Amino acid sequence: MKDLWRLLRLFRPYAGWMALGILLSFVTLVANLTLMAVSGWFIASMAIAGAAGVSMNYFTPAALIRACAIARTLGRYGERLITHEATLRLLSGLRVWFYERLEPLAPARLQLYRSGDLLSRIRADIDTLDNFYLRTLVPTVTAALASLAFLLFLWRYDPTLALILLGFLLLGGIAVPWLVRCLGDIPGQRVVALKSELRTASIDGVQGLAELQAYGAAQAQADHINALSHRLAREQQRLSGLAGLSQGALGLAANLAL
Repeated sequence: MKDLWRLLRLFRPYAGWMALGILLSFVTLVANLTLMAVSGWFIASMAIAGAAGVSMNYFTPAALIRACAIARTLGRYGERLITHEATLRLLSGLRVWFYERLEPLAPARLQLYRSGDLLSRIRADIDTLDNFYLRTLVPTVTAALASLAFLLFLWRYDPTLALILLGFLLLGGIAVPWLVRCLGDIPGQRVVALKSELRTASIDGVQGLAELQAYGAAQAQADHINALSHRLAREQQRLSGLAGLSQGALGLAANLAL
């Protein structure tokens, strides 16, 4: 949690872009669900009105359906545009921030690190933040806001339905991610370490190719790189299996809630 707050402080200069992206994502989600809800209600109401032989005002719900469809399309376009703009601004700012603090440390404080390891840290750590805002922060905040809104909406009609929805939201939004996080913690750490080792070995193999060939160690270095690649693939396969399991569990929770 401490690292999270430190990371959010780094995001402070881009808070406006990030908040706008979250707002557009929330509007898009609400418009999408409202479109489905009103469409289902409209079709059922027209069928009942036709069977009963009574008249019905269909102009208002038809206009609402069109408005939701337009809002969903424009909101999705705007959300993608703003969130990616915020991400690119964030990454460019973080790279400058990182280099400004790294340069005074060279060369004395960086002698303990190999060039391949440094390159791996510079690229992987910062590039991973590309996923934090787009795939972690925006969906989490949007889901929290939408869940609260939908629970309050359902509570007006039937508290039992709201409590059922709350239970499945807690199952799919907290229990399943927590379980997957616990199961994927060790493989995730191994993937990070293996990626660093693989980049380091690859860079060392390229930079020291002449020496490796002179001493007959080129094949040994290639075998070492292949072994690291296979180990990395096995750990990534484990993480992919956990990701598939979580998606299946989330789909099951959604269908059971429905």
